Amino acid sequence: MIKTIFKAGFKLSILIGFAICVALFASKLTRPESYPEADNTKDKVDGFYALEENSIDVLGIGTSHLYSALNPAVLAYYTGLSSYDFAGQCQPMEITYTYLEEALKTQKVQLVILDIFALSEEATSCQVAGAYRTSIQDLKPSKEKLAAYKNMYDHNLLENFFDVALYGDRLAKLDFKSLNQIFEHDADKYFGYTPVLPYSDIIWDRPAFEAQEAIMPNNRRLAAFLKIVKLCQDREIPLLVIKTPYYISQEDANVYRYIWDYCEDNGINYIDFNYLTDELDYQYELDGDLWHATVPGSYKITKYLAQFILDNYQLTASGNYLKEYDDIYTETLQMIFKTNKHYYRLKEYIDYFDVSVLIADRDHWFSEDQKYLVYRHGTVYPDRYLSFEGHEVEIKEDNSVWYDGEMMYAANNDFLMIIVDETSGMILDIVNVENLKMEQN
Repeated sequence: MIKTIFKAGFKLSILIGFAICVALFASKLTRPESYPEADNTKDKVDGFYALEENSIDVLGIGTSHLYSALNPAVLAYYTGLSSYDFAGQCQPMEITYTYLEEALKTQKVQLVILDIFALSEEATSCQVAGAYRTSIQDLKPSKEKLAAYKNMYDHNLLENFFDVALYGDRLAKLDFKSLNQIFEHDADKYFGYTPVLPYSDIIWDRPAFEAQEAIMPNNRRLAAFLKIVKLCQDREIPLLVIKTPYYISQEDANVYRYIWDYCEDNGINYIDFNYLTDELDYQYELDGDLWHATVPGSYKITKYLAQFILDNYQLTASGNYLKEYDDIYTETLQMIFKTNKHYYRLKEYIDYFDVSVLIADRDHWFSEDQKYLVYRHGTVYPDRYLSFEGHEVEIKEDNSVWYDGEMMYAANNDFLMIIVDETSGMILDIVNVENLKMEQN
């Protein structure tokens, strides 16, 4: 009798296990494809799973505040460290903890960078059902994923864990492309980073603020933060807690003051960039909007973080993905220069970045007797050529611009600037200075 019951139970458990596997497989198949947007959480999760095992030195976690501010290419440029922004839009701190658990299954990172926007009251304004679901649904099936769904507020666990319960009607519409998303993981082009372009070139001041008192965050969110701290301590991974700059409220400033005090008391490094905007020359709306850092702002933030890491941690650069980071770095500079509309800001960028400039100056702004000049690190000299990393840039007598023997730009402008990245030899931008705004901010 007992033997019969045992056999029946064993067969039932196999049947249930098989049914669960089929349901999970069908859930992945039927889940609608996400839109191919730069801040798409699906792409960031899929890109993380596409990483080679133990190939990342630094892991960034948190919300969109993190993945718009931490540029892995800029970090690699200044430190040689490989990194990934494993974060989600409007992600609650409880799910950020799940992301950290998931990441440590395949990556032996040397440093975790956590942005704490999710601890603020303002973060709750975007933490709706869709935000929870999109942060969790593309994680691989695991007990951690199940626990994350349990932590969601008043949502159907069955429908969340088994997508087929929601999207079963899509079974009849599946094709081979649907099968590919089961077995393949596509690399994320920017390693989880989302480039945010400036919405406007108008500079405005954020109202002055100062934390008036330390206010403890919501108990549930604080508990999740403390679990992240403990997990890093248990794995002996240094934790760097940050808050990126945004249009901060007094209430949020008080919450961050509590975390700042906690970090100081427990030997955890903490950086609140809201107090460093003057030092970084971080300008709203150019470097950041109400919530997020733009590409120029993320460069300033990441460069600061890079130096802080070099000064405070003894990390060993793995040298992974350097070619990919180099390409992203060049693209980052191209976005910064191409979105600029001001002459005086262009001059600031030229002095800030490792670039050289070919100048066609028919109106003799720079020199009374020279029409073609090179500006490099504060020095001006006559020339019509630049060469870096095997690439050659030339301005012809007709002001046409040639790159590696091929014409790139043909315009009879009197005042051109060709911005060239010294690290790659790529042209970042060709600027008709006459079209720039000449007023100084």
